[in-house]
Amino acid sequence: MATSQNAAVAAAAPNPLTQTRGRIFRALKPSSQSKSDWLAVSLTTAKGVAATAECIPFPYVKGAFGTVVVILETVEKVKKNRDDLKELCGNIMDIVQIIQDQLSLHVDTAAVKFKRLCEDLEGVLQNILKVVQQLQTEPRGISSRFKEVMKLGSTADEISAHRTKIQELRLNFLVN
Repeated sequence: MATSQNAAVAAAAPNPLTQTRGRIFRALKPSSQSKSDWLAVSLTTAKGVAATAECIPFPYVKGAFGTVVVILETVEKVKKNRDDLKELCGNIMDIVQIIQDQLSLHVDTAAVKFKRLCEDLEGVLQNILKVVQQLQTEPRGISSRFKEVMKLGSTADEISAHRTKIQELRLNFLVN
């Protein structure tokens, strides 16, 4: 009898991850935001998710979510390649949503099976952060500006390659 009561209490206990996610996503309805606010919405969502991840005893999940916040904060300062970065950030936020959903449904089993995937995700996110930080630097002088114009195509290709990696990781999260 005590076991069934404990199970009922545990089932009735609020899950902080689910509660916060619901509040965040209700507050950030896409229809109430203009198209230019995509980054602000993503950043607010990522910060909320990262804050709730502090309640989760799995450092690799916290690390991945924390890196997402740093990337979005850095993208906020970048003026170049915004369209490429928008799609990349959207793909990253899709993975955040998948992890969040899986953790809210299966806290113990999802966390264990996602360990390797979260570590892989964090590695890819660190590489993306380096690219975004390079975009943040402003060229000085005519030769620097010329080099920047020549590099824009390769930067777009690099962002596209990272977007492909993120999409592959997304599929891995969905399959697992």
